[in-house]
Amino acid sequence: MIRLPSGRHRRPFLCQLLLLALLLVPSLRPPLAADELASKQKQLKQMQQQISATSGQLAQKTRAEHSTLQQLEQLQNRVTGSQRQLDAASTELAQLRQQVSEAQLQIDQYEQVLQQARGAVVKRLRALYTSDDSSSLCLLFSTESPLTLAENADFLRRITAHDQALLHSYRDQLQQSRQVRQTLQQQLERQQQLLDQQQRQRQQLLADQKEKEQLIRQIRNDKASLAGVLAELEERSRSLANLVDTLKQRQRDSYQPRGQRFAQARSQLPWPSTGKVRQEFGTFTQQGLGTGVKSNGLEIAALPGSPIKAVWPGQVVFAGPFKGYGELLIVDHGDQYYSLYAQTRDLRVGKGDRVDSGTVLALSGYDQRDSYHFEIRHRGTPVNPRQWLKPR
Repeated sequence: MIRLPSGRHRRPFLCQLLLLALLLVPSLRPPLAADELASKQKQLKQMQQQISATSGQLAQKTRAEHSTLQQLEQLQNRVTGSQRQLDAASTELAQLRQQVSEAQLQIDQYEQVLQQARGAVVKRLRALYTSDDSSSLCLLFSTESPLTLAENADFLRRITAHDQALLHSYRDQLQQSRQVRQTLQQQLERQQQLLDQQQRQRQQLLADQKEKEQLIRQIRNDKASLAGVLAELEERSRSLANLVDTLKQRQRDSYQPRGQRFAQARSQLPWPSTGKVRQEFGTFTQQGLGTGVKSNGLEIAALPGSPIKAVWPGQVVFAGPFKGYGELLIVDHGDQYYSLYAQTRDLRVGKGDRVDSGTVLALSGYDQRDSYHFEIRHRGTPVNPRQWLKPR
């Protein structure tokens, strides 16, 4: 822990600390304006790249959504077509089943008729065989003439032959009916297989349709998220662009030196006043305390009421009281060089005023003190003023 000096040695030290804190306040850090502008421009460029990348992702999602919607429409058309095919196949299957049933009914009828015909033929054959066996007895004992008996027997043979022919016809028709039924049964089985296949295809189409619908929902969720990110990036980009414009304007409004630059005036600057230096720049040890103290500038002796002058042309960027240590002035000399004058009174310039080398800025003697504090900074870092002031 740093040990603070006490007594009269403590006030210069605290003043330097407060001056350092003042220079860390963003509104009082003109030396960092150019760096801040470059940093913000870099951030803006990166953000614009993010916006471009996000817009590309959003466009890609939109194309994916359009393509998936087309695929979904095709799937829906195929599902509708498959339903029509299923309906047609189911109708045809029902018709085939009806035809198989009708064929089976016809077969049953033919078998019944054939069975009846077989019974009639058997009876006639028995009668015919009986008549052939007893033809001799019938011829001897019949009251009918032989001619009539012969005609009756012939008639019976013709009827039997007709019955046999009819049986053959029934058998042929029954065989044809069975073949028709077999053919219809085969068609029925093929139609059933076709129907099962179409049902499986339809289930696959429905599964593909569901998958596409889920994919579309996911794509739209992604689009909504990307749109939100894009809107936020664009809003941040607009804010950052406005900040960049403000920094540019501030940079344009900042002091632009004319003629010789401050950096070229090393060891050429006039002193802000006459008077001896009571405290040098750098780190030193307080006498009697052994405590290290860092000084960021010079403490210059000056009788109360002595004029304090600008060491180089520039523009006043701060002029006002500073925590009980008098009036503080900060002068911008361009190229991020600044001179600071503290523990003064009776300011003669205000913020925004342009000054020349030798312009009276204020008077010494704040709180009847007989000295004031002077610093030179570059990019916010204190430098040794003796390296810039004329030797004496």
